[in-house]
Amino acid sequence: MSSSVLIVEDDQDLGPLLKQYLELNGFSVELRVNGQEARIALQEMAFDIILTDVMMPVEDGFTFAAWVAKGYPQMPFLFITARKLKEDVMKGLKLGADDYIIKPFDADELVLRVKNILKRSSLKTPEPESYEIGLYRFYPKELLLIGPSDRKILTERESQLLLLLRKNLG
Repeated sequence: MSSSVLIVEDDQDLGPLLKQYLELNGFSVELRVNGQEARIALQEMAFDIILTDVMMPVEDGFTFAAWVAKGYPQMPFLFITARKLKEDVMKGLKLGADDYIIKPFDADELVLRVKNILKRSSLKTPEPESYEIGLYRFYPKELLLIGPSDRKILTERESQLLLLLRKNLG
């Protein structure tokens, strides 16, 4: 069964071209031209992944992505946009995007990125809220390590490293 993709792109040339290219690569694709239309599509149909532009009329991609992240937290999505400022990239990733691709891009690379994201998202199992590590309790989402007599707020990097070590015991 093919994966279902929702493309949110207002460019009248790029949108249909992306749709056609993904369909040629075995995906089932719906195309919408703004976040508002995409919301309706998402409520009416099931999708495996969303590809969205940022700059669009009616509702921009950041607003739409924030809505997706809140209402569909397990839905993978990525941005395909001409906005390449570091602030824009950081904003997109902070919203929970699985990737941020800057136009122009290679279509074959996009297809591989989408396939990789879908493969990872299908393997996801819910993360435990905390882990026991010796006498300590580790809360990765809160960046918190609680011991018998102390609490330590970790940096993002420390938390990632501790989580990696915990998941790969031995």
